[in-house]
Amino acid sequence: MRFGFPSQVTAVPGGGAIVPDYEHHSLKQLSVNGELQRTLCERSPLQISAMASVEVLHTGLHTPSSLALLEDGKTAWAIEADSQRLCKVDLLTGERLEEVTHQRFVDAILPDDNSENSLDMDDDDHPINATFLMDLAMDGEGGLIVLTAKRVFVLEASTGEHKRDVFGAGYLVDAIALTVHDGLIYVADEGGFCVEVFRLSDGAHQRCIRVSGVDVGRRVVGPRGVAVCHGRLYVSVGNCLRVMTLEGEQIQQLRSPNGQIMGGVCVNDDYVWVVGQPDDPSPVHIFRVG
Repeated sequence: MRFGFPSQVTAVPGGGAIVPDYEHHSLKQLSVNGELQRTLCERSPLQISAMASVEVLHTGLHTPSSLALLEDGKTAWAIEADSQRLCKVDLLTGERLEEVTHQRFVDAILPDDNSENSLDMDDDDHPINATFLMDLAMDGEGGLIVLTAKRVFVLEASTGEHKRDVFGAGYLVDAIALTVHDGLIYVADEGGFCVEVFRLSDGAHQRCIRVSGVDVGRRVVGPRGVAVCHGRLYVSVGNCLRVMTLEGEQIQQLRSPNGQIMGGVCVNDDYVWVVGQPDDPSPVHIFRVG
């Protein structure tokens, strides 16, 4: 079983997980043992004749990179990385139910007195750069948390409409992943070498948990995945999974079995799931933590 450039993993209620398979335009559902159960939302063309022309539509997902399951367990929101689009899909049929374009996020932070074209694209905080879609999570209150490179958005999970003000400006350098736990949002910021913590109710910044980088040969990398469970913070950094207190004190460090760099993290019951790399013989690593 191989994935094409996986970056995140999402826990499935009852056990197992789903990994967005970017290169193969699909979602892979895995059993509690990490074995492939089924492929979901695989992109496929649907031809519809209209008068003399033929329109080609598609079901499923294109270059998915992150996923958030809705409470019904039948639908989910996904990031389509190449088009920088959010798509709500029926997991079984692949039907596309709602879409949110990247421009919606750009417009939400664009200054009232500036046009997009008048801003300096070399600026890391340019609205297009700052709103690059990275990760998703449900907030447990009907909201969809959308993490971009430098901002956090909260949308209505049912419709995709903006629910409240954007936050995170000035705190995030190169955000990669997030998780929601006990009224707080934890954001793994690879560029900032930290996990930033925000209050879910109003976006207020709570604290910054420093995470030292790992030298992977040609560069030093910061955290790329984060999860919270059993009163512990789990952060993937390089080829390590660090187990920390919620205040940031390191308790334990686990290494990937084959020394490969790891990515997105999720927790399901007593197991932590961590995504590997495209050339990793084990694309998903499972650690028992309970």
